[in-house]
Amino acid sequence: LSQLGLLHHWGGQLEEAEVFLLEARSLMAQIKDLGGEMSALIWLVENIILQKRFAQADQLAQYGQQRCLEHQLPNEESQFQRMLACIQYETGYLQEALERLEQHLPESGQHLGVDVDGFYRFHLLHYKILNALSREPEALKALDEAHRLANLELHSYPVPEYAGWRKAIPVVNEILTLYEQLLEHNVSVQLASNDAPIGRSLQAHEYRQITWTVHTPEDDQILDKTKRRQHQLERLCRQALAQGAAPTVEDLARALDSSVATIKRDLAALRVNGVNLNTRGARATTTNLRNGTPGDLKLI
Repeated sequence: LSQLGLLHHWGGQLEEAEVFLLEARSLMAQIKDLGGEMSALIWLVENIILQKRFAQADQLAQYGQQRCLEHQLPNEESQFQRMLACIQYETGYLQEALERLEQHLPESGQHLGVDVDGFYRFHLLHYKILNALSREPEALKALDEAHRLANLELHSYPVPEYAGWRKAIPVVNEILTLYEQLLEHNVSVQLASNDAPIGRSLQAHEYRQITWTVHTPEDDQILDKTKRRQHQLERLCRQALAQGAAPTVEDLARALDSSVATIKRDLAALRVNGVNLNTRGARATTTNLRNGTPGDLKLI
């Protein structure tokens, strides 16, 4: 019953999967197989989260976590903690989700004790929460760690089985695809430090090498070109600030392949809407460009 539920779950037939998983959980409870019951419950909660019935999912996850704690099932308990963090993430309690998740995040070698899918979901959720908190450098580091762990698993399989392995574990395919997409659109750029003075040429130590995420797949979901560019501007400025740098209008225009006038209009429009982004002034821009500021983008 659990296997039938998983097949429907992975196939996107969530309501049908729920029926099988409910029956599997009930059967395991009747024969007093607590491990089997908790395994079915883990997948049932996953299923209900995907259906966005967060209150019910939270109640079931709390129950499962408590049962596992009482009966010393640490691996299963960690999965329920992950799902509770996922519910907090989905309902907007980002800091609480991060604190819960990081208390239970498995180390590299621990995935042998939990199901492979759940292990990778820990690391993918870690990336998503950090990204939602606009902690982009940490988010990229978390995604890089998820990608590294996935590749360790990948290298244990013969090369011809690679494509099949990716399809067999959807969350791994999601991690690898996301990493590949982000990698193609990250750039390394040298910007003035956030506390660098304005009005004179800067010295070498007054620049910072930072990483910018110029484009993400989520950007493509914003159909309006102007709104999409403004969304990208917000992200670039947040990333620069988080890494101790301040971009000029020219830096932003170069990164987004737009004109300076367009970027100025976008920044003005964002300010009208209460979004004030940290950029360097026009005087510093002119001086730095005249003195050859190393602001060219470099793909990484």
